[in-house]
Amino acid sequence: MSLEVLALLTAGSVNPAAVGGRSCRGDSLSKSEIAGLLAGLSDIEMAYAMAKFAGDDTAASAVLIMTRKQAITVAARSGWKVRPSQLKALADIATHEALSPCKCKRCGGIGFRLNKACIPCNGTGLGHESTRAMAIAIGVDEAAYRRNWREKLSVVLAYLYELESSINKKVYLNGLTTSAL
Repeated sequence: MSLEVLALLTAGSVNPAAVGGRSCRGDSLSKSEIAGLLAGLSDIEMAYAMAKFAGDDTAASAVLIMTRKQAITVAARSGWKVRPSQLKALADIATHEALSPCKCKRCGGIGFRLNKACIPCNGTGLGHESTRAMAIAIGVDEAAYRRNWREKLSVVLAYLYELESSINKKVYLNGLTTSAL
């Protein structure tokens, strides 16, 4: 895992070589530093971090399985009347969306258009798969997707975003702890 990848986890991190000046040897972390930053993560948090930030396919499979289990739990608690294949597709879409988000098609991932925040992505630069593609994957028409499934997707995505938030907090706190030494 490179410093640039780990910087995605810790807000405010700067790559010294990227801001001008000479490239320095201090832009890589040792294995023990990475272990220190990732200490305290649960198994699923570690899998999520490795899948998203290190491109680990085995970890991505573990995240997908956990997301499917979470979707089943939420569906049962909420009384969703869905087929198992639809629930599986919903979890697959949510996992893909969280681990490898798309760029907004309007602003190209910048977050701004004509010096104003991009409306479709709310200035985040992140886009989504098309409604049509998601509806096809779930096996419903676009109107049914908009009416019933968009909200279900956001509930499943919230689980993954909470995981990412928890990882960010722990890595940030671990970074403060190790930098104080």
